[in-house]
Amino acid sequence: RQVLRDREFQADNLAASVAGSEATISAIRKAAFAEATLAEAAEALHLAADQKHYTSDLYYHQHVVAERQKGFEIGDDGCGHHPSFREREKNLEAAAVTAPMDERTPWLLFEDAQTLRRSVTTALLRTWPDVPKGATLMEPRVVQALLDADRFETNYDAKYGGAYDDRSVKLDARELIELRNHAQHEPWNADRVRRVHTTLYDDVTSRVTKRAIIARQRQRYLKRVDVTDGREALERLRDFDARLDRLDVWFHAFDRRVAIVHLQMNCEIAEKYREYFSVRDRHTIAMTAAEQVHFLSRLVPLGDARADQDLYKELVAVLRHAQKALARLDPQQAVAELPPGPLRNEWITLLKQRLQRMVLKTAKRQADALTQLLHAQDELAGHYLATAELMAMIEPVRKFELFSDGAKQA
Repeated sequence: RQVLRDREFQADNLAASVAGSEATISAIRKAAFAEATLAEAAEALHLAADQKHYTSDLYYHQHVVAERQKGFEIGDDGCGHHPSFREREKNLEAAAVTAPMDERTPWLLFEDAQTLRRSVTTALLRTWPDVPKGATLMEPRVVQALLDADRFETNYDAKYGGAYDDRSVKLDARELIELRNHAQHEPWNADRVRRVHTTLYDDVTSRVTKRAIIARQRQRYLKRVDVTDGREALERLRDFDARLDRLDVWFHAFDRRVAIVHLQMNCEIAEKYREYFSVRDRHTIAMTAAEQVHFLSRLVPLGDARADQDLYKELVAVLRHAQKALARLDPQQAVAELPPGPLRNEWITLLKQRLQRMVLKTAKRQADALTQLLHAQDELAGHYLATAELMAMIEPVRKFELFSDGAKQA
């Protein structure tokens, strides 16, 4: 392991001796960014190909993704025999090799970049089983327009502090019943409801930022593991999940506060929560299955007798579970059961494609359901607080009238 780490440092030092430390650090950052954006572009194009829309330029779509992800930060992605980006940068900074920077596009290195881009795109399309030989390629702008038409973004009101941007509400049906019963049997006065509601989103932004960093590092790690990482990759993923779980303890308590204060206003909001839970749970099933298949299939080299047999068995179990989950979610999208004998890449690729389509479909429905829930809560709070304020203004007048009536009677 140490030998592999040292070789990576040596490769960086060699690059720095030619291009300089600053240029090599820039290249490391740009390579990580390029890898992430290219993977996302290919993922979207795979779904477009399923609708018989075949682009002629993969890199056009990568550029679109890159424009949307400006501000990308490198995380500490080291694992096992791979040094982290921070370690590599520190090593290069210590070398301190100075050289002029060249910010020109590397496409200038090729005599016919457009033909090369088309050739690479065609080679990628040939690896997808549902793309027929000799498929007619479309202008990338047309394909991108089709992708944009199906694309959605979760842009919730800024007043939530990003609390819902990249996560689901953590409550479950049992907790909802518990909180509803609490609201019915232990009602709060209007002043307490107002005070709690006013401070609901305090301290959210800093928590969101911390969680987003870990979630982004985890997502990037999922896309860069390969067969050389082996079982260590599972441990690294569990570490990411454990870090997110620790952060989510606070978000779970936050979700309970949000729910209880609105249930105190009106218990009927529980119905909106139940509608959201139904959609969210379907998305969670699809997302979990797709992620497990993607991750484990990258760790197991198919057709290699030297492959870790325990990992191979885990992959088989995950594939069977994912196939059944997809069939339950949408029978029309189901794939045939896992064929007997050695695993075939064509079957796994088809399953991945169908799962990813289900992830996008359920993600949009979950976002719509959450938007409706938040809107219902905001309307409820607006009405409740306005009514409470009006009652607070009327109360002194009512007391004065009662006092006056009593004085007259006396």
